[in-house]
Formats: sequence, C-alpha cells, structure tokens
Amino acid sequence: MRNTKSIVSGFIFISFFLILVNVAAYAQIPPGNVADLAAQGSVRTCLIPQRGDDPEGKGSERIWLVHLKGRCESPGGCECVLYQHPNNAVAADAEGELDSEFCNKTANLSEPEKTKTLARVLGISTKLLAKWAPKQPLSPEEQEIRDKKLRNRCQKAINEANQPVLRSVPVGTRRCSIVKNNLASANLEAGKSNVLGVTSEGKIPYGNVDIVVKELTYKHAPLEFSAVGNNDSKTTVDTAENNLSTAGNDNTLKNGWLSFLKGKDKTTVTGLDKDCLSITWDPYGRVFDAQSLEPLPEALVDLIDNSTNENVVMKQNLSYDVTGDDGLYNIQVDKEGEYKLTVDPLTPHSFVQSPLLSKYWRYIYSDLYTKDTTFKETYNTPTHADIALQPDGEPFREAVAKIVPGTLNAQDMNGTIFYKGRSTFPMALTCLVHEITGEQVGDCVHANNVGYFTISLQKEKVPLARLRVVTKKVNLNDPKLYSDTVKVEPLHFNSLMLSDVQKSYFFEPILSLVEGYAYDLNHKVIPNAVVRIVLKESKQLAFETAADDKGYFVIYADKLPYMEYNIEFRNPQNGAKLSQTTSQFASLNATYLAQNKINLLLSQKNGKAIVKKTAVLNTINRKPDLIMQEFNKNSISPLFQSQLFALIGIITILLIAGAFIIMKVLKERSIK
Repeated sequence: MRNTKSIVSGFIFISFFLILVNVAAYAQIPPGNVADLAAQGSVRTCLIPQRGDDPEGKGSERIWLVHLKGRCESPGGCECVLYQHPNNAVAADAEGELDSEFCNKTANLSEPEKTKTLARVLGISTKLLAKWAPKQPLSPEEQEIRDKKLRNRCQKAINEANQPVLRSVPVGTRRCSIVKNNLASANLEAGKSNVLGVTSEGKIPYGNVDIVVKELTYKHAPLEFSAVGNNDSKTTVDTAENNLSTAGNDNTLKNGWLSFLKGKDKTTVTGLDKDCLSITWDPYGRVFDAQSLEPLPEALVDLIDNSTNENVVMKQNLSYDVTGDDGLYNIQVDKEGEYKLTVDPLTPHSFVQSPLLSKYWRYIYSDLYTKDTTFKETYNTPTHADIALQPDGEPFREAVAKIVPGTLNAQDMNGTIFYKGRSTFPMALTCLVHEITGEQVGDCVHANNVGYFTISLQKEKVPLARLRVVTKKVNLNDPKLYSDTVKVEPLHFNSLMLSDVQKSYFFEPILSLVEGYAYDLNHKVIPNAVVRIVLKESKQLAFETAADDKGYFVIYADKLPYMEYNIEFRNPQNGAKLSQTTSQFASLNATYLAQNKINLLLSQKNGKAIVKKTAVLNTINRKPDLIMQEFNKNSISPLFQSQLFALIGIITILLIAGAFIIMKVLKERSIK
C-alpha cells in the first residue's frame, strides 16, 4: 500500500510540475521580437486590408480574418508585420479629468458651475457652452431631464475611457498570424517546404502579396499591416576614418521607395495610399449639420430594436453613444436583427426625413441615414450611416479642429519621414512647425474627409528638433477643397470628448545614428551607463547596450527603430533611471556633434554616409543575449487569459482522471 501511495503521490507531483511548465511556456510566448521587427534599414511596404470577415466573439474583443494585398519588395522575402496603435478612448482620457466619482459630485453643483464643469471635462467648447446653457430658469421637470442627459454623457465618457479591456489593449509590433496565401501555387520554391505558400522560414515570397491573416482585434484600436524584408545591401568598412561606405550597390543609398509611392506626389495626402487601417465596428457614422457640414458634438445616438421599438440594451457594450468633437457615433451590436437609429442633439437641430443638404455633402459624408429608416445588422456586415441634422436657425459653425490623441505616428520609411495623424475636423489644414524657430517645415496639407493627414518630408529636410502639429478649420462649402477623384472614406473608430484647451502635440526626430555621451539632465556624464532604446508608443525594448567609462556610446541604424523612440539611461552606481527624447539627447550632445561634424538624422560624419549593417566598429555596441518584447502589466488580453485557464483546466482534469485510474489499477492488483 505504501508503494501505491508513493506512486500516486509521485504521479500527482510530476503532473502538477508539468502543468506549471506548460503554463509558463504558454504564458511567456512573445508575439514577436521588436528588435528585428521595428529596426531601420528594412524595406517596408503597406499591406492594404481588403475586407475583414467572419468575426469570432462579441464585445470589445473579436478575432477577424483579414484579407491583405500589396507587394513584398525584398528579393529575400518578407514577413507580414502588424502594428497596433493605442486605443483612442484611453488616450483621450488623458485630455480630461474623468473618474468614477466625478458625475455624482457634479450632479450636486448649482448652475452655472454644473454646466461649466461638465463642459470642461467632456470637451464642450466655450462657444457651444453659451448655446447649451439655459437662457432662463428651467422647470423642475425640465431640469431633471437635462440633468439626466448630462449625467448620461458624463458616465458614457467615463465608462468608455475606463473600460478594462480597452486599457489592456496590447500596443506594438508583432508578426501576423498567416492562415492562407492566395498566391501559393505561384510561389512554391524548389527544395523548401511550403505551407500555403509561406516558406519554412516564415517568409512571404518576393512579389505580389495576397494573404489572409487571423488576428485578435480590439474596439477602437487601429491596426497597420506591412510587408517587411531585408534591404540586401552590401557594405564595406573603412576603418581608417571609422566610416562605412557602400560598394557597388546603388540601392543602399537610395534606400528604395515604397512601391505604392512610385510616381506619386509625396507631399499631399491625396497622393498616398496611407490607409493601413483595418477593422470596422457596427453601426457607425458621423452626425453633421446639413448646411455647414461641420460635425456635431454632444449628440446622443440610440440604437432601436425595430421589433420592439425600444432602446437596445447591450450586454457587453454601452447601449448608446454620444458624439465627440468629430461627430462620430459607434455602437457594437450584440445580436443580428432589424434596427433603426434616433438622435437627440444638445445643439438646436432637428432630425428629419428630408434635410436641406449642402451640395458638397457627398465629398465628406456617405450612406446618408434618414429618420425612421430600418437596416439589417449582421456580425460580418457593419452598417455605416452618416446622419444630417437640420439646423433650427443659423447653421452650426462652432466645431473645432483638434488633434486626436493616440493617432499621431511618425515613420522613417527608407529615407522619407511620414507624419500621420487625425484631426477632429474634416479637410482640416495641417502643418508642421519648428518648435524653436516657429517656422513652417515642409508643405501644409489638407486632411481627407475624415480628418486623416499625412505629411512627408525627405529626411535631409527634417530638423534636429521637435515639430509641432498645427491643425486649422476650413470652410467646408469651399469648392476649391474638392475633386471628383477624391475617395470618400468612412470613419469607424471612437467618439472623442476632448478638453476645450488642448495641449500641444509634437513629433520627435527619428535618428538614424545615436552617438554621443550619456548625460543626466544636469549635463553630467553617466559612466558605464546602461543604454536602452525604447519605442515611444508601446514602451517596448528595441535595443540595449552600454556606454564606456567616459559615458560614450554609439548605436547604428540597423539597431534603431523606424518609428519614434526614446533613449533610456540607467546609472549602474545608484540604479537611477532617466528617459530622454531624441531631441533632448541631440541638444545635450550639441557641442560634441558640431565638433565632429556628425549628422544623427542622416547618419553622416564629415558629410560621408555611415551605412552599417553587419560590421562592428565599436566593441561596446552589443545586443543582449535575449531581448524579449516587454509588455505592460495589462497586456495579456482577457481572451488570452480565458484560453490559458481553459488549457489549465483540461490538463488538470486529464491528470486527475489519470491518477484515479492508476489508483484503481493498483488497488485491484493489491487485492489479487
């Protein structure tokens, strides 16, 4: 009997040990090593989503099959890389002062303090506030209705910004999960095992790309897909001048234009296939003034079940949506069926069946929805419906042009810097301004119909300083803004409520060389400092090295990200940590850079290009044995957690069942 107990105890111990090993292995699988996925020096092309079909799951998390098309411009093949941006709702919360107690406290305030406080937090402009505030004392019944509206709008903003699943959205770079290659028959390579046309090395073959990926997506978290491959340039080392130069390879100096930019205007938004964005949610659109065409904030949009004529109560989502400065509403459907929409604006407008529309409306909006129209909503066919409201008096002209937090994104795409983002105002004029001199840098561009803008600059024209983003309103009834060839896009992210006084937004320079000294903010050298390159948005570690005993270090382009990043220093003597922007690092090292004629943006010394890919010129330039992608504490999604717990549960059940079977067999043997 002792032997039986010992065997069973040993079996259980080994079983739980195996569970822990499996759980640890499963939980530690990173979605990709950012060090090689985000490095400069790669050939990158945009993969354009054609359609997202067959969503699995409901609520803020869904798994989609996304069809991607484009080209791989690297002869050695490409990887499909996904980059997920920050969630806009969480980013917008940084603009306000939202917390769980705010609405209840504010409801007890007297007028006009109540209105002013709500307006400040919900982002209502002071001009709109004047129209919103009651012109005369309200009756108790009217005051109760108005207070209920204000509390609803307040609570909606708080719920959206503080929704746990949105705060846990993982931000950053990872490899795509490819499930199908539609060009597989044309891409088979002799001598290599291929699975659906993707080689055993995980590469998409050179040439046209037509693939399907299966990805976990989140509400209001934009995605970008790229085909990323090696530049395949050859370099030689000139050790005498401590420089690297290209030899017989014109492609290295040109760095290769993206395929979708060839022959197109690189300075205006209309000349760029910039939309690497994907997932659409259910029903969505913008509410706007029928005459001025300006987006209407603070309009309450309800989804009505046509069979019951009652508001739809969502199990996993808010049952209404309130438009922000961009006029956008966006509601997720929990079940298929027939629906209609109602609109309750705070501005003096009416929701009618036949609004008197400006003739230019079709250049900004589409799929016009009118009162009492029903539509069928299904999981894989999102409904887009823009809504025009008729002004009761003068057209509404109080909309504002603001930068939407979480949308700004700068990328070094092989020698050209692309500055992207979104304004709350359609067709807004957007410019980049030198932070120090105040001069305009590059050309100003008009955003597209949903506020997206792209400004491109040749890298040699980019200053070694921050660039402030300035966006301005335009007259949407100006015919000069429009062309019949311009594509009208739908807007399908989240409604944003931004504070009235918005902070300034800047782009940092993307350096192709980081050389100099590790200084603290008092301009004192940090000897032997640990130097880390960390992506600005996702906080992921891209590269790590160490300075020498004088604080000097150098990092070349092949170890630097192609998007904005910060430089972190850790003092080995006291453990103190310091994070610097690239402009701060350049400013602190200005004297050294000038004396040695070093250009950090173009990776040049004495006017000669430093092109480094494989040779090591500095022994302290090292890559750690293992650089894993860093996650924030909330980066593991609820879906991942549920899969993990399900796996643990299944293994546990099987092991317990096995233990009972062994005990039974051993007991029977002992009886015999």
